[in-house]
Amino acid sequence: NRRDRPPAPLAAVASAVIDPPSTMPSQPVPPPAAPAGLKGWLLPALLTGLAYAALGRLALLLALPPGFAAPIYPSAGLALAVTLIHGRRVLPGVALGAFLVNLQLSDPRALQQLPALAPPLVAGLGAMLQAAAGAALVRWRMPGPLRLAEPRDVAWFCLFGGLLACLVNASLSVPVLVLLGVVPTSAAGFTWWTWWAGDALGVL
Repeated sequence: NRRDRPPAPLAAVASAVIDPPSTMPSQPVPPPAAPAGLKGWLLPALLTGLAYAALGRLALLLALPPGFAAPIYPSAGLALAVTLIHGRRVLPGVALGAFLVNLQLSDPRALQQLPALAPPLVAGLGAMLQAAAGAALVRWRMPGPLRLAEPRDVAWFCLFGGLLACLVNASLSVPVLVLLGVVPTSAAGFTWWTWWAGDALGVL
């Protein structure tokens, strides 16, 4: 009997009218705004730099002559991951970590001269631009949450975040090293290939 049924609570009726259940597909959720201050950008950047440098140092133990490229470079994957998670605020940490890694490859006696700092500075810039490009390409192709639950999503991620984005650092750093005489011209192609492949495998 309709008379015996208690009336629906007014709040529930109003909620159903004002905010009906959505049948539309979920829209991409923008990343949360980074908090201001020390913990907002400086601390994540420093932690990223230290982690990048530690992984890079271990990877370069397997580096092939002339020593600037490793067959697998997990730091490239770390740089892309933290950029996708935390945004552009960690990119200075990526540059710092790559600079520290490549600084260890320089002759300590030559570091007293400014040109000797060019290779690690270029490598740091290349790593930062590569992480930014990889994150931008992945977000452009997959704007929603990165679940990587479907084979197609995994393939797009590997293509844009790994194979394509990792062209940046190798294509920027290796020519500079050749111009500075750090890498012989005869080894430029092999160094570029090893650099790109190591970064791509690190991302994958």
